Amino acid sequence: MSIDNKTQLKYLTEEKKKNVKPKKVSKKEFKEAKEEKKEKEITRIPFPTGYSLNPKDKILGVVSEIKDGRIIISLPFRLKYVCSFENIPFVKLGDIIPLSVISPTTKENRLDCTFDISIINENRGIKINDVVYGIILSIEDYGYQVNVGNNNTVFVKKNEDINDLTEENDMSEISNEENEEIKKEESEEENKEKKEFRIRKVGDFIQIKITEEVGDKFKGIIADSSCIVEEMKNVRVGCHVKVKNNYQTKNGNVMKMSGGNLYCHLFHNNEEGEEGVVIYYNNQINKYYISMLPHVICEDFETKTPLEYFKIIEFTISKIDENVGIIGETEDKEEVFLSKKQIKDESCSDIPKEFQIGSTHKGRVMYYSAFDGYCGITTRESILSDKYQSIFDIKSGMIIEGTIKEVNEKGIIVKIGEKIYGFCDKINSGDIPIEDLQSVFKKEQKSKFRVLTVNNRNNSIYLTHKRTLMKATTPIITTIEETELNTITFGTVTFIDNKRGVYLKFFNNIEGFIPTIELFNQKIGMISIGQLLKVRIISFDKQLLLCSLNLFPEENVPEKYEDVSRHFEVGEIYEGIVVAKREKIMLVRIKSGDVQYIAMMPYYLVIDGDEGQDIPKMIRNGTILKECLLLKNQMGQMVITTKKSLISLRKKIGKFNSKEEMTVGKYIGYVSKIKGKYCFISFYNGITILCYRMNVSDTNLPIEEVLEVGQTVYGYLNKKGIFSLKESSVGSIKEEFMLLRVERDVEPKYGSQLKIEIKDIKPYGIIGKNKEREETIFIPKTGIEGDIKELNKGNTMKCIVIGVDKERKMIDCIQEKMITKQHIENNKIYKGKVLLNKEEYCVCLVEGNIVFVNKIRMNGGKYTVKEEVEIIIGKEMEGYQNIYEGTINSKPIVYSIKNNTINIGEKIEGVVSYTNESISYLNLGKGITGRLHKINSTKKIEIGEKIECYIIGIQVKGEIIKEKGKEIEGRIEIVELSMKEEGNMEEKIKEGEEIEGIISREMKDGYIISFNSILKGKLNYIEIGDNIEEININKKEYNVGDKIKVKGYYSKENIYLIKDKKEEIKEGEIIVGEVIGNNTKELKIKVLIKGNRIGYIHYCDISNVFNPFPRDYLQNGKYINMYVLSNKPEISCSMRKEYLKEAYDEIFPPLIGGVQTRIVTKDNIKEGEILTGYIIKSSEEEGVDVMVSRDVTIHVAPGELLDNTSYHGKDFSRIFCIQRLVKVSIIDKEGLEGTLKQSVIYPGIIKYFKDIKENIVTKCVIVNITSEGLFLRFFNSNIRGLCHCSKIEDKKLTKKEMEKRFKIKDVIMAKVVHIDKKKHRVNFSIKPEDVGEVEMKDEEETIAIDPWKLALKRKEQKRRNEEKDITIKEEMKDEEFKEGVEDEANIEWDDTTKEEEKEKHENTTMEEEEEIEEGKDNNKEEGSMEEEDKEEENMEEEDKEEENMEEEESEEIVLDLDECQKGVEKEPDNSIEWIKLMQCFIQRKEIDEARKVGKTGIESINFRKLEEKLNIWKALMQLEANHGDEKSLKKVYNEALEVCDRKKIMLHMIHIYKEKKEVEEEEKIFRTLFKKVKGSCKVYKKYCNFLMRNNREEEIKNALSKAKTTLDKKKMISLEIHIARLEYKYGSVDKGRSMFEDILTNNPKRHDVWNIYIDMEKEVGDVGVIRRIFERIVKQKLSTKTMKTFLTKYLEFERKYGDESRQEHVRDIAKSFVSTK
Repeated sequence: MSIDNKTQLKYLTEEKKKNVKPKKVSKKEFKEAKEEKKEKEITRIPFPTGYSLNPKDKILGVVSEIKDGRIIISLPFRLKYVCSFENIPFVKLGDIIPLSVISPTTKENRLDCTFDISIINENRGIKINDVVYGIILSIEDYGYQVNVGNNNTVFVKKNEDINDLTEENDMSEISNEENEEIKKEESEEENKEKKEFRIRKVGDFIQIKITEEVGDKFKGIIADSSCIVEEMKNVRVGCHVKVKNNYQTKNGNVMKMSGGNLYCHLFHNNEEGEEGVVIYYNNQINKYYISMLPHVICEDFETKTPLEYFKIIEFTISKIDENVGIIGETEDKEEVFLSKKQIKDESCSDIPKEFQIGSTHKGRVMYYSAFDGYCGITTRESILSDKYQSIFDIKSGMIIEGTIKEVNEKGIIVKIGEKIYGFCDKINSGDIPIEDLQSVFKKEQKSKFRVLTVNNRNNSIYLTHKRTLMKATTPIITTIEETELNTITFGTVTFIDNKRGVYLKFFNNIEGFIPTIELFNQKIGMISIGQLLKVRIISFDKQLLLCSLNLFPEENVPEKYEDVSRHFEVGEIYEGIVVAKREKIMLVRIKSGDVQYIAMMPYYLVIDGDEGQDIPKMIRNGTILKECLLLKNQMGQMVITTKKSLISLRKKIGKFNSKEEMTVGKYIGYVSKIKGKYCFISFYNGITILCYRMNVSDTNLPIEEVLEVGQTVYGYLNKKGIFSLKESSVGSIKEEFMLLRVERDVEPKYGSQLKIEIKDIKPYGIIGKNKEREETIFIPKTGIEGDIKELNKGNTMKCIVIGVDKERKMIDCIQEKMITKQHIENNKIYKGKVLLNKEEYCVCLVEGNIVFVNKIRMNGGKYTVKEEVEIIIGKEMEGYQNIYEGTINSKPIVYSIKNNTINIGEKIEGVVSYTNESISYLNLGKGITGRLHKINSTKKIEIGEKIECYIIGIQVKGEIIKEKGKEIEGRIEIVELSMKEEGNMEEKIKEGEEIEGIISREMKDGYIISFNSILKGKLNYIEIGDNIEEININKKEYNVGDKIKVKGYYSKENIYLIKDKKEEIKEGEIIVGEVIGNNTKELKIKVLIKGNRIGYIHYCDISNVFNPFPRDYLQNGKYINMYVLSNKPEISCSMRKEYLKEAYDEIFPPLIGGVQTRIVTKDNIKEGEILTGYIIKSSEEEGVDVMVSRDVTIHVAPGELLDNTSYHGKDFSRIFCIQRLVKVSIIDKEGLEGTLKQSVIYPGIIKYFKDIKENIVTKCVIVNITSEGLFLRFFNSNIRGLCHCSKIEDKKLTKKEMEKRFKIKDVIMAKVVHIDKKKHRVNFSIKPEDVGEVEMKDEEETIAIDPWKLALKRKEQKRRNEEKDITIKEEMKDEEFKEGVEDEANIEWDDTTKEEEKEKHENTTMEEEEEIEEGKDNNKEEGSMEEEDKEEENMEEEDKEEENMEEEESEEIVLDLDECQKGVEKEPDNSIEWIKLMQCFIQRKEIDEARKVGKTGIESINFRKLEEKLNIWKALMQLEANHGDEKSLKKVYNEALEVCDRKKIMLHMIHIYKEKKEVEEEEKIFRTLFKKVKGSCKVYKKYCNFLMRNNREEEIKNALSKAKTTLDKKKMISLEIHIARLEYKYGSVDKGRSMFEDILTNNPKRHDVWNIYIDMEKEVGDVGVIRRIFERIVKQKLSTKTMKTFLTKYLEFERKYGDESRQEHVRDIAKSFVSTK
């Protein structure tokens, strides 16, 4: 292709590229040589793959990705090569590189290659007209020295890289204007080519054409598309060739050129083209492959995928290769490739018939091949149906279903979607981590998990299978910002520090911490890593959640202990001792009097000038630290330092409680973090402020060069909140020697000396290494004195650093001998030579001195290595050794500023020195700076760019001059510029008029909008939407730098902005406000309203829930809905539900605070009523004032504050503090007087143990249910007692019966029957004869939710806990005494012996241990283990009872209506009588009456008789099943589920469907049961019965494996026994025997199993088998009682089926056993 065609293709759109026809070629150019032999024709072109390529094959590639130190090179035919960046560090994206294959690989699309130029060019010698690749050795004045391999170098001239094409163009028919445009385009193209030429570097690949041979050396030019190879002998990979079609094959064309044929595969063919690029050489068959695709010919490769990965797209088939795959096009004309293997899930030998040229299909994008120019797709159904397209679709907290792909010792790998995998480690395999994962989780098993963390950086997903987290009964925390205080949730233990506390992890890698003081009764030794803990969030910051095991206000949880951290004050010095060392911190126990606490000390805060690398080695555990300065004491976390600089300057360290309290001044702080362009400066209390690079030092150096983490700094905080460390801003202090940074060899400075060892010598320079550094040292040829050939490998050399490349880990240097340091003067012009040229700066050598020129001082120019330039020498750079600043001397900028006269409106040229989103600064020369606002700009501006602007103003002495010809007095401060002829320089706005501006800065509460360089205003977020949702949406739409139209108004000197017109606030309307402050004196929340107006919400108007700390829930920046109460004199608002109605949003969580159901006014207040309010005035002499509403304040006299007049030495102001939430009782509604006395507000309250009296009947709360009875707590008190199970009814109740009748937190009436004052024990009775008919008032508990009361009760609670421990110890001693007495008793044959007790203990030890591990939390759900077993053993009896009931029903006994009604009147709580009455109406065909009787019975039976009510519900269900329809049955069933035991109702529903023979409905109920009722053996037994009945015994195996995950060992054995019995009854006897044998092998001492085994064999009747079983039993070591039982049965068996000898055999066994005893 000729150059003009290439130029066209480069700038045409993708759709038009294929339509460009290259210039026709004459036939002479394709004449074949006469000697050439005709090749044999082929039918198919071989398609190269990763394992079909041969060693020494050559292939062309393009750099498609540079990531994580790796370079990915895209090759033709979907191939790619991956190598390390260190192997080829000089490449960039889009570079074309030739490669040689080293060896084939086992992967279809991967290659093992080399880019060694000697190997690439080894097959062919260098000849004239060859087009070859080479590597630049050096860049010289007139061209390059290029290495082409095999010790051959080629010199390439610079002026021959572009050919002049103007002679070939016919310009005769082109007008002058068109001619000028063409020349302009050609000049731009030429400049672009020259720019590309200049950025070539040493080490770059370059394609050249050999033009002449001079002796042993060659000369050439840079090859372009005009360098077309016409003969086969000159063909190499990468060259352009002219071809024509020879013949066509099934999958491409064989192309012809002079001297031979080339292959062009169908996917790289272009039928209209006659030019191609050689992309692959097959060494084995000696054939070249070419590509005729436009983007390959034009070298216009797109490295980024044009289609989104994993997106489903539609494509139309355009090409098909039956052996390889399909090429298609999308609607946007993007090409896609579908491999043959990716068409169907199952492998197919041929491409399916539905895939024809022109047909349209759907596929999912999987990868992108940059060289081929298409995206690889798949049409496999399994991948198209994936729910998750990418990792970004998966969020923390989601429940996902995946397929287990691998189970190992570490955890489980789960496949979530195509190329999306998750990992569940062993710790997260269950609530109690599963030891043997492979026994529970199987490969290809589908299972559900919850997502813990999604890490998008390394594409990793972490999962959990913990049952508690899967249920998600508590809130899931995924972000700290959304976390609310007092949230109760679960966290996983990750680390345990016995001295400090327990570390947790929540979802999304959020970390938590429980200090030891918040563990309460939980011993730290009982906590294990991986354990789930139920915690309450008590505080948090940006990095950590502080948690507590005190779940207040839940029941049965101890109150919080005293916070010992309050004994330590920030800014004070304490003595400490090192107790432990961690990765980045050490733990120090500090002491204040008798109180001790564990504090943290980061290593960078230990010693001045040390970032902490060697601290762990220097300081050992047990080291005493005399002086420890406390820097932070928040949320149970303390941070200290031992740095002498901070200790000596501790009084000057900034001390604030929040950033809002920071005032203008000079403060000491320390660097806590360095991040790029800014750093964080920390002060006391963890207050941190940003400090940007421009404010760090007066020199424009990187922050890392000036500061280090932990360094003590001295700075100045100005009015704008900007903290500056510049010496010009803050000055210096006496102790500044402590603040200086200790120099570290972190990064070599420019001008520093390095000693290197020469590792390699190249023609273009030296590569070396320094022993102390990892980076590669490079010295270019221009930086070496003398001839480079005189140097040898291994020699050492001293060099000077002139550049550092962090990304490539390279240091550029010059030889030290080059630095002669001749004298040079400032502000003088010298000639120098360019040594190093980077995009951001260049380094020159001037009179033996190093001169550094940054991008701004280049004055828009670009310079090459060795080029001579004129440089204006500046001052020596601060902080660097022997390096001067310099400025390139360019032609002076000409503009009209003469005799201090400014010509406004004239053009001026300048170089951009700084730019941001809204403003740019230009260097205009003569020390004058110009300012260009974005509103006055017409294009995007970059640093170093030269631009032309109009002068629209000038600033002198702070005043802007805009008049032409005005004389200037004083120094020009700044020149205002505009790229438009008429720029915006207004100094004031017109109020209410719309004006356009630029968003220059985004703040927490709004945007700063600038209209020009001097005029700006603030647009609050509240102005950009009419409701909260609209505000949040619009916040995302606006970005810094965007243009926006607003209206402005003046407020004093400031401008506030609005989006719409300013409207009046009307009473009664609902508006949106933003919380901006809190007035604690007047108890008001300050809010910002649209139109820059301020409103107030009284604490009493926030909600009908009065919260102790409302400010905690209404933080600054929160948007709220408000109702306008009044707009004069100030805007008063309310958030109460009565006003907002549908717009109401619950602010406070329930159960925290008091509830005021109505708005209190002076008219509706009543004497004797109890109200909630806040204390607003407190005086020991005058009493307190309590505000109960916005308009009503109740006065409480001193005598009405407490029941006793004295305060017991307590601090009055602490008890009755301002803002405290209290309850007040009204005693005078006219004078608004009240009382706070507890005896009035809570009459009958039992506050202390001494207040309890025997025989009183009082209200109590159930706090626990055990086998002993009910544990009760007095209402409105923390004193507890026991109501024994014999004191509930006349008979002794079991735990299961109690759980059916009572629930925890139920309120009941109870009588005190016994008080033990010594042991502080109380016993209750709730028998009807003891309690009587006492009316129970409907009231709420209030004391338990008063935070102040809790604080006063801490010491009392501690004392009670100690007494409780003593009581428990005494009880344990009593129990040990009783056990000892029983052991000493004499036991005979018929009694239980010690052996039997021991045997029983061995049988139950494992079960008891499992119960202990599971804890008491599951008692309520699972019930007593013994009772559950009894229920399961009696299951068959229940089935028989149901059958008997059916028989009774079938007998149709006629019932008398009068007798049934009398029975109901006589026994109204007996369900049998109600069911008889229902049956009577059913016999009379009065079904509706029967339904009414059932409903009446449910309402009439005592609420405690749950079992009786359950029977009637069952009868109602049976009624609907027999006489109603499916709809009515389902309705009754759903109603019963809400009030009865779900398990029993569902099982009865199963029985109904069993009678109706509705198998599908029966199975649905079973599925629901498994989800709702887990851990029930009875349910599994019923399900196995169902499977056996329906001949589905093969599914029992799956049910058994599922049961293993939910049932404990004891229940599992019971289920296996049941299944074995079913096999005897319905299935195979052999299977049943096999199951019994397996059970007894693992549990040989289970006597009950032996008995069942024998009973089942007796039904079979095989005497021999039964005899063998008896023989096995009697040979075991059994207790006397057990042996007697089995021998008796054995003897009875032999009497029935054996003879006298068999009976005598049994007697002998008995005699032998007795004799051994």
